[in-house]
Amino acid sequence: MVDENKPDEKKDMKEEQASPEDDLLKKYGTIAEEILRKNPIDYIVKTMSKMHLGDDSIKTLLLLASFSPYVLRSNEYIHVTVIGPSGMGKSNAVQAFLACLPPNFYEYWSGCSEKYPFYHCMNNPKILDKKILYVDDDVLIDASFVRSIKTPSRNGIVNYGTVMDQKPIELRIIGTPVVFESKVRTHIDSQDRTRSLLVEVDNSEDHQKLVRRFIIENECMDKKSEDVSGCFIIAQTIYLMLIRSGWKDVIISEELGNKIPEFIDARKLKRFIGLIKCSAFVNQFRREHRGNSLIATEEDLNVALSIYSSFLSSEIFGVDSIDIEILKILQISKDVDYDKIALLIKKSYGTAYNRVQRLAENGLVTTFNEDRKDFVLLTDSGSSVLQLLGASPMQEDNKKNNIKIKDDTPYPS
Repeated sequence: MVDENKPDEKKDMKEEQASPEDDLLKKYGTIAEEILRKNPIDYIVKTMSKMHLGDDSIKTLLLLASFSPYVLRSNEYIHVTVIGPSGMGKSNAVQAFLACLPPNFYEYWSGCSEKYPFYHCMNNPKILDKKILYVDDDVLIDASFVRSIKTPSRNGIVNYGTVMDQKPIELRIIGTPVVFESKVRTHIDSQDRTRSLLVEVDNSEDHQKLVRRFIIENECMDKKSEDVSGCFIIAQTIYLMLIRSGWKDVIISEELGNKIPEFIDARKLKRFIGLIKCSAFVNQFRREHRGNSLIATEEDLNVALSIYSSFLSSEIFGVDSIDIEILKILQISKDVDYDKIALLIKKSYGTAYNRVQRLAENGLVTTFNEDRKDFVLLTDSGSSVLQLLGASPMQEDNKKNNIKIKDDTPYPS
């Protein structure tokens, strides 16, 4: 006979086993869902701003990239390397993002021994699966290990070879992480450019003045720390709710696909598409669902474009102010040839050619040949980038450089 007054031991055991993540959802799930139905990207970026001033495009990129295991194949994860001079906030930018994650969802490696990765993964080959791995001091970490986990097989398996006690040993890793790194510019090599998306913190003098004031206000003045910590807890809850929704396929319509920059480099194209998909995933409470698939919208395209355009003027992309001027002249003319571009930048034809090729690689221009002469056209994505950069047509500058522009060429609306 069952005693109805006897406590339910199984129920008590379940309550005792409730995880910290379950507690977050129970306490803050309603608030988090409300934000998810409005603008989760904006909320998390503003939360990060309580720790790190500026660099909003980097914050957005870190957020989107962190969800790449839930919309992209293992060999297409978006890895990010934040670069800049020492003391300019590289680590702080990433740490501000990590504060928005539940602790079990990331690992932070700093000052580790060269063999640490091997010992760490040896007994648990799945320990890094789908996590965020932040490597803050790559000088001590075995660089070949980091490169290996950035380029797994399609199903997320890495066979990493090393030497221990003068004997070759192979480590098999099943399931890889999204890798975030912070480096000074002198440590960047071709492998970094191939395997990661490089972004640069704002180290301008004007920005650093604002940062100094920001630090003083946060360290010396009476701040409501409860309000600040509460924002990060809600951000963690938002992240958890999205992760628990599981893997999603993201559908990009043909109409939206036609607006994607015309990258020559396939890696850049895949990363850009990946950003669109990750944006749709973060905004899944606001997107149309088709079975287990999400339908990406133009808002997701614009999020990716805003990240892309903000980094174009960075030296690491190789697109500088002169290149922007070239795009601006293309904005108001339909038949610009290499000679006109060479005249604009007051350099040789060869230099103009190299610059056009670089712009073409970034999907901003396209070239064609007519009557044995090479011409350059601005692509739709190049026009969108100019608008995002706030660049206006350079009619007056063209007159100064004696470059003729057709009178019947319409200005963009």
